[in-house]
Amino acid sequence: AMTGEVLGPETEGPPSGVVEIGSWDELLGNFASPDDSQVIEIPEGTTIALTDSIRVPQGTWEINGGGTLQRGDGFTRVMLDVQNSTTVTVRNLVIDGQSTRETDRAINLSSGTLSLEETTIRNNRIDEFEVGAAIANYYGVLNIGNGCLIENNSNSNDEGSSAISMIHGSDEGVLNISGTTIRNNKGSYAITFNTAGNDNSQKVNDSIIEGNQITNNDLSLIHISEPTRPEPIS
Repeated sequence: AMTGEVLGPETEGPPSGVVEIGSWDELLGNFASPDDSQVIEIPEGTTIALTDSIRVPQGTWEINGGGTLQRGDGFTRVMLDVQNSTTVTVRNLVIDGQSTRETDRAINLSSGTLSLEETTIRNNRIDEFEVGAAIANYYGVLNIGNGCLIENNSNSNDEGSSAISMIHGSDEGVLNISGTTIRNNKGSYAITFNTAGNDNSQKVNDSIIEGNQITNNDLSLIHISEPTRPEPIS
């Protein structure tokens, strides 16, 4: 595999094949668009194997693709971490947790805004936290739509949400899901909302929720929970 070294000025185009990346700077250095430094382009045929969590810095960013973002060998932590004062749009990307063992959520949205379009999140497994194995949203704005697919994620925690969780303790968080398929996930629920949120700020429209395995027969596909203290990532 290639390492995440920044390309030299005489190198044309982003690297292809399997590229090991361990930081935002490495991702930006290898895949920034030549036309816009705030846009990352991961082309079809490229697989980024993460060796550490990618913490998206403050600013407005786009991650566009056709390629795949996956966990590298031995890496089990959060894949993308979106923090305060950050707006990021992810388009046409496969985010694959590669997990046959306990790992962590794929995306952690502490605050800021995350929009997913035509993106697949799959194969994440979490056993310890009461959060979504695909996405955990604390105080952020989370928009999922336009052909997204959330599949094959699992959470074995008795109170855990398998796919997507809203676990903020105030009314600051927003969740909008539309035009999305959520299927073949395993957990206590498929989606967890939070009663602290405003009814108008947590919506699911025109989406398919099917084939999810609910591990507690007394619980439903969509769960409305009481406010929960956020679990920080390690």
